[in-house]
Amino acid sequence: MLLAIAAAANWPATIHAVTSQPNSPSIDHPTPWIYLAPHLPQGQIAAGPARIVSIVAACACALVVARRWRSARSQVPWDHDTLAGLLWWVAVTLALRSALEPVMVAYYLWPPLAVALAAAARDWSRLLRAGSVAVALTFFSQVQWHDPWAWWTPMIAGLALALYLARVRPGSGPLPQVLPEPGEQLAADGAP
Repeated sequence: MLLAIAAAANWPATIHAVTSQPNSPSIDHPTPWIYLAPHLPQGQIAAGPARIVSIVAACACALVVARRWRSARSQVPWDHDTLAGLLWWVAVTLALRSALEPVMVAYYLWPPLAVALAAAARDWSRLLRAGSVAVALTFFSQVQWHDPWAWWTPMIAGLALALYLARVRPGSGPLPQVLPEPGEQLAADGAP
């Protein structure tokens, strides 16, 4: 909505700002998408078109998830697995930026990793596995390789592994503790 207002006020400047978004492959990490990205003066790359593609892909994920959950929610109320599943899908949509970005900075990986860890937090075994991958990926992402394939490929593979380990399978979380009814406690204690 805000972008539409800005575009209505000054179309050429808004389109230029949205589509250029310069990024420097000599400073940051170039990815294989650098070969498809528009090149700007002074050796910079336009990151705007790839970001638009990742926003469109994230919106498509949102539509798929909304449609799936709309039919499921009519039968079952929200529970912990549903919230964890929603968080996992948010992590996936945030990961789309890292997967499609022509020039990346290491901190682009952190938002999807943080949300994936939140999705996995209910189950300690999932959290420890996904957390181990997130820690390794965070440290490894600081390596200053500028080859488009050598840095990006392990980053995306590690991000995909963290998302896979954090995924929510229905009914896979720990079982809720069911407390006995007060009458059942009395009977178990031997009271009348």
